[in-house]
Amino acid sequence: MTHFSRATLRWIAVTTFAVMIGVSAWLLFGPPHARSTDCATAHAMWTYYESQLASERAAAQNTGADNSQTAAAYQNMVDELQAYAGRIATPDIRTKADAIVAINRDMFDQWKRWVAQSQSESAAGLSRSDGQFGSDFAQNARRLKTAHDELDSACRSYSSVARLVSS
Repeated sequence: MTHFSRATLRWIAVTTFAVMIGVSAWLLFGPPHARSTDCATAHAMWTYYESQLASERAAAQNTGADNSQTAAAYQNMVDELQAYAGRIATPDIRTKADAIVAINRDMFDQWKRWVAQSQSESAAGLSRSDGQFGSDFAQNARRLKTAHDELDSACRSYSSVARLVSS
């Protein structure tokens, strides 16, 4: 009976190890179709973002703009970016897409705080608020560029692996 138990345990250990190796290989070299689809979704997400960016930036900087309309448009953009990210299944691509969404949420929150401060502060306080907003916004813009570069790089490396695997 003891011999049977050891043999069974060895078999279970070998099987578990083989399954772990198989799953790891599948995740690393797995279906390039899923990765390419996720990269296409990430690319579409960034294209959408760029298409919205100019109009959002212009609306946010327009002193006569209706802030509630601008906020609704910005919220819609962030929600749409989240929807794109939600369609991505490849873990590292999804993480990078989620980072882009998070940075945009931060930028939206910063804008809302700046609008609230600009409506309640004096002209002297407003210039400090403007400077802080500009600094924070620039910092987030750099973070966004880095996140996009990382996403783009991950997708380029997947396309390189897919070409090697299919060769």
